[in-house]
Amino acid sequence: MNRLKLNFLGVLSFSFLTLYIPKMSADEMKHLGVGDTVPQETIQLETGERVSLLDHLGGEPAILIFYRGGWCPFCIKQLAQLNDITEELAAEGVQLIAISTDLPEKLKAKEKLSNLDYELASDSTMELSQAFGIV
Repeated sequence: MNRLKLNFLGVLSFSFLTLYIPKMSADEMKHLGVGDTVPQETIQLETGERVSLLDHLGGEPAILIFYRGGWCPFCIKQLAQLNDITEELAAEGVQLIAISTDLPEKLKAKEKLSNLDYELASDSTMELSQAFGIV
């Protein structure tokens, strides 16, 4: 896979961010930078099982997409389109995980989301989003 596709996908992932900004000063807001370690926060899988994101990634390269939720038609459309590149990503050893604030049982409530070849995970507590500095 060439760099352009990975860079473009990285830009796509930021279009899915949940835009909730608490009242904080600039000094209080923190975000991950290049070379920072993935936080030890947890995600919930479709089964409701809570797992450490870091452990779940297993040290393998990953693209994390934070999206608004299954209620967002724009997110659903882009998540469905990302399904077209999952084989190419897998061939490169890269896993794709899309994370929303939806409850685990609602992750694949929409028909277009039920047929994805990659994992959807829940951050309904928004602890992971906060740890990544995107909330």
